[in-house]
Amino acid sequence: MTVNIRGCHYHYQWLTPYDKTKPTLLCLHGFTGTGATFAEATHYITSHNSLVIDLLGHGLTDYDLPVTRYTFEESCQDIAALLTHLNIDAVDLLGYSMGGRLALSFALHYPERVNRLLLENSSPGLKTTEERESRQKKDNQLANKIETEGIVAFVNYWESLPLFDSQRSLAPSIQQTIREQRLSQHPKGLAQSLRGAGTGNQPSNWSNLPSLDIPTLYAVGSLDEKFKGIGKEMAQLTPNMTYILIDKAGHCPHVEQSALFYKAVTDFLKEGQDESY
Repeated sequence: MTVNIRGCHYHYQWLTPYDKTKPTLLCLHGFTGTGATFAEATHYITSHNSLVIDLLGHGLTDYDLPVTRYTFEESCQDIAALLTHLNIDAVDLLGYSMGGRLALSFALHYPERVNRLLLENSSPGLKTTEERESRQKKDNQLANKIETEGIVAFVNYWESLPLFDSQRSLAPSIQQTIREQRLSQHPKGLAQSLRGAGTGNQPSNWSNLPSLDIPTLYAVGSLDEKFKGIGKEMAQLTPNMTYILIDKAGHCPHVEQSALFYKAVTDFLKEGQDESY
């Protein structure tokens, strides 16, 4: 379904028929993804309505927008407006990679609308101005590369990154599904997303972690050394965060080890439901 949110057309989908007696789990995908990346959730999560959206520049959501419209501040306002449109006061919020950065930002800006926060292989951004400026340059260079060389050349490059080495052991059919999802994106949408919502353009949330009171799960693949380190540091700073490893997974546990990942998700969500009685 598509809805006009603050002048942008957002595509969203209930993965299972909506049941007003159940709470909602909102899932936010990563860069080059769409809400469809969470399709496996329906096999494991029965306690919640699972809601997915295509973020700006991705999937069936608008992409031909000014770069200023892509910032996390704007996207947080969009998510709040979408929830209001759907008559949902608060959600359990799951975000993967880029979607996790957005989920954390949303939880900090709208804590009253998040019951429990689940972050998968994500970060609060970069700590210093120098790091952000350096990353901005790289993000802009990659955005230009996408627009000039096209989506196929970009996807070939993207899939060759060491970050995704562990995905090469997935079944060929799963690898093909991931590739087709990446190839379905519009070059301008990905480029503008990098320029507006890339890690270099995101304000750092490291200093805000101690004030995050929402029960939070940080789930990370055991093979993803970079984000294991980030997650451990986040857990030390965040008073209500649980840190867990998903065995034999790299940067995308919800695809690489879906059963283990969604068991961790369902266990964490169940804690919240048990506390409500």
